[in-house]
Amino acid sequence: MNRTGTRRSGFTLIELLVVIAIIGILASIAMPMIGKAIQSAKKAQAAAEIKTIETAIKAYFNDYSKYPHNSGQQTDYSYGVLAGNDNKLLLNVLRAIDGVGNVNNVNNPRRIVYVELAERAVDVEGNFIDPWQRQYEVTVDTAFDNDCKNVPVYGTVANRPVVAWSRGQEVDDPADNIKSW
Repeated sequence: MNRTGTRRSGFTLIELLVVIAIIGILASIAMPMIGKAIQSAKKAQAAAEIKTIETAIKAYFNDYSKYPHNSGQQTDYSYGVLAGNDNKLLLNVLRAIDGVGNVNNVNNPRRIVYVELAERAVDVEGNFIDPWQRQYEVTVDTAFDNDCKNVPVYGTVANRPVVAWSRGQEVDDPADNIKSW
C-alpha cells in the first residue's frame, strides 16, 4: 500500500527543549553582565551627582563669601548619616527652599537656586540620595584651613574646601565608595 500523506509542519518536542535550553544558557551568561552594567551606571550617576554637590557649594561660596549653613564654628561641618546631620540642611539652602536649615531663606536671602535635582534623587524627608537610596555625605571646610578634617571614616582630606561621597552599594565596604577626592 502506498501512503501519500502530507508531512506535518512544526517543531518536535526535542527541538523546542533544545531551543529553551540554549535560551536559558544565554540568559545565565548575560545576567551577571547586565548586573555589572547597572552597577557601573549607578556609580557614574553618583560621581556626576557628587560633582553637582561640590559645584553648587562652590557657587554659593562665590556669591555669599561663606559656606551654606555655616554656624560660625571653627571646625569643619559634615552632612549625612555618618555625621548625624541630614544633608537636607545643606540642600534646602542650595535649592532656595524655606525649611530646616534655611528658615525664611536666612542662609540664601537672594533665593538663588544652585542645584536642581530629579524627583528620584530626593527622599521623602528632602535629603539628596544616591542611586542606592542613601544620603550623600558632604563635609565643608568651615574652618577655612583648606583641610576637610571632619570627614567621618576617612579622617583628613587635604587641600579640598568641599568633599562629597557616596558609600556605594556595600555600606560597610569603603572600597566601593564613590568620592570627590
